[in-house]
Formats: sequence, structure tokens, C-alpha cells
Amino acid sequence: MKADTRPLYINNHQELFDSVVEFYESPELWRKILGSAPRYFVHTIKDGQHYFAMSKFCVIKNVTGKSYIEKYRNITEGNNSQRIIVNRLNEEWIPRNQIKKSIRDAFDAWMGEFFPKYRLENAKFISIKISKSYQNKKRDVTPDELQKQLELQKRIGDVGELIAIHYETERLRSQGIKNPEKHIKHIAHFSVSAGFDILTITSNEERYIEVKSSLSQKGEFYLSENEVKTLEGIGKDSYLYLVKIKDLKKIIGDVYEIIQNPILKLKKDKLLKPIAYKVNLKIR
Repeated sequence: MKADTRPLYINNHQELFDSVVEFYESPELWRKILGSAPRYFVHTIKDGQHYFAMSKFCVIKNVTGKSYIEKYRNITEGNNSQRIIVNRLNEEWIPRNQIKKSIRDAFDAWMGEFFPKYRLENAKFISIKISKSYQNKKRDVTPDELQKQLELQKRIGDVGELIAIHYETERLRSQGIKNPEKHIKHIAHFSVSAGFDILTITSNEERYIEVKSSLSQKGEFYLSENEVKTLEGIGKDSYLYLVKIKDLKKIIGDVYEIIQNPILKLKKDKLLKPIAYKVNLKIR
């Protein structure tokens, strides 16, 4: 018997919000999901950041980027998706030139990063608001989903380190250093407990570099207790490289921010927030 691939559609603002967030948290699939020329987008704000998703995607309940591509992309019709959202949410689509400037600017910047030829003036939007209590609600994660998340996180970390190494190589080369790769060691390749990922040593400087990577330029990342203590102990020779990955498969991205002596700066600005607890039980 052939599996039923008919989509279940959202019924309220909260279910639509979940789909928008699901879309936005799979940036490696954005271009593939959007196709040629999508026109209708749902917008929301989560943790102060603008989120956008194509109507054909986010109209589906409990959808993921992978399930949309494999099951729904070719059977979900655009006009029907737009009508469902309007009818079930009692909302109307607003042309781009009539939405708030903050939303328009955020959309233009987001779309321009990975779809530079998109005709922005064709876009229409529905913007929804969801209570913060619901936004912070944790949904169930299956073991398979967790495994895939961990695999993706590792891939993002590995690619980010390669991008940072390329940046370091070009930085040293611009200083006139011959064979710059000889001055750079990829510490994370042979030690996961060093507290940093890359070590650069020249006659002029030493850089102990911790790399934090993401598929979107977000200001949120995590540091382990070991990383904090190590970088803090190293002091002015420690660096934090923030990397934005544009293409995970092709290993394309940028080091968009460098912070020297990062722990001192983060503590001074009160940006370090402890979120884990260590328990040391005495076994009898």
C-alpha cells in the first residue's frame, strides 16, 4: 500500500509559528525549498530576530525541511496554501511596499544573502505575533532528530574551522609570510580538550583561536567551561572567531567577527550566562 503523503495543514497562529521557525532553522535547505520565484511569506519575530518562511512550506503542520522536499514540495499548491492561511488565521496578505520598514529591510537583507536575483517587489507577507511563553515552549525531539541535529552541528563546526584556517592563511600571506600554512596548526583535529581549535605562531604573535560557526549570522553561541577557563588563562593571545557559513557543501563562508581576549570582554559586557550544572556524586 502506498504511503499517504497528504499534508496536514495548520489551524492556528501557534502552529503556523512552529512551521516558520522550523523553516528558518534549516538554512542549508532554504534555496532548495524556495525554488524559482516564491511570492508569499509568513513573518514573525523570535528572540528579537526576524523569521521568514515561504507560505507553501509553513502552511503544513509538523513539517521539516527534509520532509517538505521529499514528500510535499510537488503536491502542495501555492494558491491553495495562501487561501488556507488567510481563512484559518483571518489574516490578509500585505504587499512588500505596505509592510513596516523594519520587516521590509530585514526581508531584503535575508533574501539578498542567498537569492540575490530575487525580485523583492513581488513579495507579500502575513506577519504574526506569538506570546513569549509559547515561543519558549520546548517541542518533543525524537532520537532520530537529535542524531541528525548532532551530525549537522558537527559538520557546521568542522566546516567553520576550515573557513577560519583559510582566513588565517590569507591573513599571514598578506603580511608577507611565506608558506603561512606551516605556522597554523589545526589543534581540534587531534585534541578535543585543548580549549581552542586553531593555533597560529609566527615570530610576531601567537593566536589561540576558538571558532564558533553557524549557518546564519546570529549573536548566540555556546562556550564550554573548559573553553572559558582556557581562553581566560591565555588572556590577550586568545581569540574568538565567529564564522558564518554560506554553503556547507562547498565550504564557503566568512569570518565576520574577531574578538581578542574574548572572555575578559564577554565578562566585562556581562554577556556570559551559565546554563549547566556540574554534579559530582560520591559513590558508596
